[in-house]
Formats: sequence, C-alpha cells, structure tokens
Amino acid sequence: MRPSDIPLPKNWPQYAKSALLHAMSLAHMAIIQSRGWAANSPIARVRLASQLERAETRIVQLENQLRIYKDRLGEVPQRRLPHYKPMARIDILLHMTACGWSVTMAAKEFLVSPDTIREWLRRFHNGERLDSPPPVNKYPEFVTLVTQRIKTLIPRLGRKSIAAYFARAGLAISASTIRRELMAPPPCVKPTGPQTDDRKRSRNGRGIVAKYPDHVWSLDLTVVPTSGGFTVPWPPFSFHLVKPFCWWVLLIIDHYSRKAVGFAVFKGEPTSEEVADALELAVQRNERSPKHIVTDQGPQFRIPFRKRCAKLGTKPRQGAVGQHGSIAVTERFIKSVKDEALRIIPVPLDMTDMRREIDLYLHWYNNHRPHQSRGAMTPMEVYSQAP
Repeated sequence: MRPSDIPLPKNWPQYAKSALLHAMSLAHMAIIQSRGWAANSPIARVRLASQLERAETRIVQLENQLRIYKDRLGEVPQRRLPHYKPMARIDILLHMTACGWSVTMAAKEFLVSPDTIREWLRRFHNGERLDSPPPVNKYPEFVTLVTQRIKTLIPRLGRKSIAAYFARAGLAISASTIRRELMAPPPCVKPTGPQTDDRKRSRNGRGIVAKYPDHVWSLDLTVVPTSGGFTVPWPPFSFHLVKPFCWWVLLIIDHYSRKAVGFAVFKGEPTSEEVADALELAVQRNERSPKHIVTDQGPQFRIPFRKRCAKLGTKPRQGAVGQHGSIAVTERFIKSVKDEALRIIPVPLDMTDMRREIDLYLHWYNNHRPHQSRGAMTPMEVYSQAP
C-alpha cells in the first residue's frame, strides 16, 4: 500500500493545527533549556554566542510582529488611519534620518504617503508646527452650545429655522452644519473668571478645618427602618416615617478626632426644638461646647436651633446645597453606624432597646475602632492625645 492510500483520520485539519502549536511550544522549551545551559557556561565564547543567538531570535520575532501589524493596518483605507501626533512625526523624521531612508521608504514603513513626509520635512525645516492646522470651516464651541440650547428650548424647530436664526444674527451657517453641531458632543463649558474667584473664596474663606478636639462638630439626621423594614412608597400601602415602621436617629461627631459625642432617637421626624435639646444634652455630657457646628439645610436647623446654638456659644454653619462633601464626615459616620451595627442586627421596636444598641456601638466606635484617616488610632486616642 502506498502512503498516499492511507486514509487520514477524522477531523485531521484540526489535529494538524493543534499539533503545529504544540510543536512550536516544544521547540520554545528546547530553546530555553539550551540557552540556559549556554548562559551559565564557564566559557566566555559560549556565553557570548548565547547572547547573540537570543538577540537574533528577538529581532526575528519583532520583525514578524511588525509584519502582522502592518498587514492589519494595510487593510484600512488611508483616510481612516489615525493621525500621528506632532511628537510622533518628529520621531519619524529622526528615525528616517538615522536609518538613511529615503522619503519613499519612510512613507512605506509608516503607512503614509510620500507627500506627507515631504510636508513634514518642509514644516520642520521652516520652524512651523507639525500638527494639522484647524479646518477653515470649524466654528467655535459657543456655536455648538447655542445650537444645542436652541434645540432643547424649542424642540420642534428644524435645522433650516435654526440656521435662519444665526443668519439674522449675522452668522451664515448651512442646515447641514446645524445637523453636525446638533450631533456633536456638548462642549465643556468652563466658568468665567469672577465665578471661579467666588468659588475659590467660598471654599478657602468660609471653609472650616478642625484644628483641635471640640473645635468643629457635625450632626445630621437619618432614618433607620425597624425589623419589619420600610413599606412600599405608594398609597394606600405607604405609611408615614414614624414608629413602629422606623426610628429617626440624630448623630453628632467631632471632626478632629472622629469621636461620637452624642446621639438621640426620636419616634418621628423631630422638630427644631427637639434637635436643639439633644445638642444641649451632648454639650452638657461633654462639658465643653464646640466653636462651630456644621449641619445640612434641613428644617430642623432653622431659627430655634440657631438661637440655642447662640446660647451655647456655638456658631452654626450649613453645608452648601448640591455641593459634594459639605457634610461628608457626618455622612460617612452614619454609613458606618448602619453598616456595622443597625443593618446586621434586628432593629428593636422599643426605644430603650434602640438607645442601648446605639450606645453600645458608639462605645466600641470611640474606644476600639481604628481610623485610617487618623493613622489607625481610635477616636478616643486622638481626642485624649491632642494638645
């Protein structure tokens, strides 16, 4: 029987492909083993030959890798290829000079036209910029902003009507340009100088930084559902946020040491007088009132609360509406209380039991819980060791 008459196994192309990969892998392992023996040889000539062989193999691999890249990019049309950045264009010119290539050879290697290389050389010798100049028909960003704002305010207005508005203002824009401006991403509008100065003055001039314990306190209210949890929010199945469905908890924290200085539990949404009473009780227990106290702009922190703060010698301050991080310390503290205590235990329905659970957690929080922002020290350690 001739070799050509031997039947091939089933799915032999798949086996051949797999065998090819395995053969390449075995060859690679054999080369590594032989190189390892030669690299550790006591003979200098053998070690140098091993280094030369590794360098030649690496060159062949890089050339093959470059060929694969160029074959893939060669299928992309010239106008769709990404543009080289200005520094990359300078590198291409320097590389072309170092290799002694002609303009045609450099254009072939970097997949550009010879005229492009000549234009880069002309700009480089004349001291001009190497990046592409902006198109002559490019409009400033405010045109895109105004176009999109008009479309938002008057959705039924068409492209031709918007172009007519610009024409009446003295700017001739075609309907196709209006369509392109409407499809463009919204421009990033930067604030003007006076607005930036006001923001900087508000942050630096009015911002409070705690410099010692009991310098700045912060307090906020949160709602804690009971064991039954919250009900659905739509009537007639919804209930008011009051006992027995939830508790209202007031938490007070010292900014400098992160020490919890007080808390209060309410059956329903507390009034301004009740919040003020809880703050006064925390000051009496602490035997020291803060210089500043930071809250949000809730209804509980209005005139009655401010009057009580004035009696205690404390200046009330409120976080900015919509500004991220205004009361971040308090919000992070509330998250810790909920995640580490109130969400892993059945929230009691009795107020005495609820107060006991929070008091036990705050005792552990102040005396045993380390804080990363305070060098892994507990709040009581920071509070007691502060000058």
